[in-house]
Amino acid sequence: MKEKKYYSSIGPDTDRKPFRPISRLFLGVVRLVTKRPKILLAEELPDEPVVFVGNHCRVYGPIVMLLKLKRPRRLWIRSALLYKEEMKGHLTILAEKDGKKSSAFMRAVISVAGALFRRVALAAEVIPAYQDMRIKTSFTKSAETLEEGKDVVIFAESRNASEQYKFIYEFQRGFMRFAPDYYKRTGKRVKFYPAYISSELCTISVGLPIEYDPDMNVKEWAEKVWMYTMDEVEALGQALPPHTIDQFGSKKRK
Repeated sequence: MKEKKYYSSIGPDTDRKPFRPISRLFLGVVRLVTKRPKILLAEELPDEPVVFVGNHCRVYGPIVMLLKLKRPRRLWIRSALLYKEEMKGHLTILAEKDGKKSSAFMRAVISVAGALFRRVALAAEVIPAYQDMRIKTSFTKSAETLEEGKDVVIFAESRNASEQYKFIYEFQRGFMRFAPDYYKRTGKRVKFYPAYISSELCTISVGLPIEYDPDMNVKEWAEKVWMYTMDEVEALGQALPPHTIDQFGSKKRK
């Protein structure tokens, strides 16, 4: 009989089930106090796993997609936030303001918050989004997640604003590159659903999907998905009533 394996975000799957009661309790509390968003679907979602590609909406996007989406799923999270040493670099930047160090108290608060975030993210079984050669691991874990019957959620925004888009920042390229591997493993053409999240309206708008096409050149297909998801997420934002735009990497604006 094959032994059951347990998912690990930053290493190989393990034989031992992780014991993270405090992190799971924290997630449970956040789930209780977070209002359930209204989900606006362009079509009914299929029973098979899919990929959601959307705007970040600061911390609100990951929270509602993790805790309020009634489907098994794993989220892409920046890998640097999952490793102690790499996390320290981010915390150091946060602890400095205008080139000056924050008070000892604020540095302690930021350090504790960072450690808690890391533990909670690992308990949530996120997929590390690497930005170097390790991106292959992100793709492998994404394909394996789909094989397990779980959705993959990708917040694809970069920090690059574009005059073409009002509601989102330009998406990073290449996030869809695990689709060919998933097709080779299963023979299934995964669907990518554009999703726009609004914290003010408390909504998740999901548009029509674009499906992996094994007959297309991979680079051409990846470019097609990149453009389609950006255009559709922007259109979903435009279709909503006037609301505050909470873009990744910027302050809120109307």
